[in-house]
Amino acid sequence: MRSYMPQVLIRSHDACAELVKNSPEQYHVILITNPYKPFYSPKLHDIVAQAKSSLVLEFFDYEFETESRPIVSEDQIKKALSWSEGKDPIVCSCHAGVSRSSAMAYVLRCTYLNPDEALSILSYGSHYPNARVIEFGSKLLNKPEMVSLIREWKKIG
Repeated sequence: MRSYMPQVLIRSHDACAELVKNSPEQYHVILITNPYKPFYSPKLHDIVAQAKSSLVLEFFDYEFETESRPIVSEDQIKKALSWSEGKDPIVCSCHAGVSRSSAMAYVLRCTYLNPDEALSILSYGSHYPNARVIEFGSKLLNKPEMVSLIREWKKIG
C-alpha cells in the first residue's frame, strides 16, 4: 500500500462543476462520461478547464457490453490508477455521481486501504458502484475480496 492517502471525493457532474468553479486549479478530476458525446454539456468543458488536471474516461454505466453500448475496459481502470498516482485531492465524477464515480472512488481508495476500510467512502442510498469497474480494479490491485465486499454491501444497503 502507498504511504499516503489522498482525499477522494464522489460527485455528480453538476456538483463537480460547482466544486471546481468555486475552487479552480485545486482538484484533480476523473470525469466519466458516456461515449460518442463525451462533452454533451458546457459544464463538462468547464470541469476540465478549471480542474488542476483531469482524466476523461468514456463508458456507459452498463455491466454487459453490446456493440452499441461499450462498457468500461480493464485498460481504462489501469489508466485511472496510473493517472491518479501522487494526485491529491481527487474527484471522481459521473453523470449522477451514483455508480461509475462511486466505483472508481472505491477502487482508488483500495490502493491505499484494505477493501473493507475503503467501503467507508460509500453511502447507502446514494451510491451503487458499477460491478465491472470493481471487477477490473480488483484484478489490477490483486484484491479479489473487493468484489464480494461490494456485493455484500449492496445487499445490506
